[in-house]
Amino acid sequence: MPLEPQPAVDHGSERSDPEARAGHLVVLLHGQPGGPEIWRAVEARLAGRGLRVLAVDRPGYGGSPHEPGGFVHNAAVLGDLIEEHGGPAVVVAHSWAAGAAIVAAGRSPARIDGLVLCAPVGDPSSVSRLDRLLGRTRLGRSVLRAGLAAGGWLVSRPGGARLMPRAGLGDLGDGETRAASRPARDGRARRAAAVEQAALVEEVLEVVAAAPYVRVATFVLTGRDDTVVAPAAAAALAERVPGAQLIELDGGHLVPLEHPAAVVESVLQLVAAEGPAGP
Repeated sequence: MPLEPQPAVDHGSERSDPEARAGHLVVLLHGQPGGPEIWRAVEARLAGRGLRVLAVDRPGYGGSPHEPGGFVHNAAVLGDLIEEHGGPAVVVAHSWAAGAAIVAAGRSPARIDGLVLCAPVGDPSSVSRLDRLLGRTRLGRSVLRAGLAAGGWLVSRPGGARLMPRAGLGDLGDGETRAASRPARDGRARRAAAVEQAALVEEVLEVVAAAPYVRVATFVLTGRDDTVVAPAAAAALAERVPGAQLIELDGGHLVPLEHPAAVVESVLQLVAAEGPAGP
C-alpha cells in the first residue's frame, strides 16, 4: 500500500474526479523525525497553481500504515504512491527523505520528473561520527530517542524558539517551532527516527550508488548555518547528481519553514520545464 495523504490537504476527489488529476503531481516528503506540517507554508504558496500536492506521512510516522524502514524501503513506498496517484511527480524531500527520493529517482526514472532536495543527506560526508554512534547500536538508538523527546519538550516550551538557531535548525517563530518539534514528542515518530538512523549509517552507499543515475532536473537547497547536514555535504551531493543546481540560503536546517518561497520557486521551475502532466 502507498503512503496516505494527510488531512491537512483535501485529496478526497483525486481518485474519483478525472479533472482533479489534470495537474502536475507534487509529493512532499518530511525528514527524520518529521511530519506534513513542515510543508504548510509551501502548500499555501502552491495553492491555486493547478497542481496536485501531496504532503504525506512517511513509513512509521503519523497515519502511515507502513512500518519504518531505510532508504530503499521508503523509495519503494514512494514509487507506489506516485503510481497510484498518476505520476510522474516532482518530489520535494527534506533532510533524510532526500536519500529515499534519490534512490527512487535512480531506480524508477519514469515515475519522477524533478527533485527539490532541501538540506539533503546522501553524500557520505552527511553522516557524521555522532550519526554513526547513534545508529550502529541499540544503546545509541535509545539515546537518540531520549534526546529527541527531551529536545522536543524543551523547544516547545515558552521561549523555546530561541534555541533553534543555536542548534543550526533555523530562526523560526513560536508557532513554527512547536509544529517542527511535534514529531519529536511523538513516540511512534521517535521509533521511526531510530530505525532511520540505523539506515542512515547502513544504507548511505545505496544513495551514493543511485545519485549518478538520476536523470531529472534537480535543485539542492542548503542553509549556510545548517549544522545537521553541513552545506559542504549538500554541495558534495549536488556534485554527485548530474546537472543538479545548488542554491545556498541564509538560515539553518529547516529550509521548508525558513524559505518556503525558495522551495516553491524551484518546484514551479521544474513543473514549467516539464509542461503539463497527467495520467
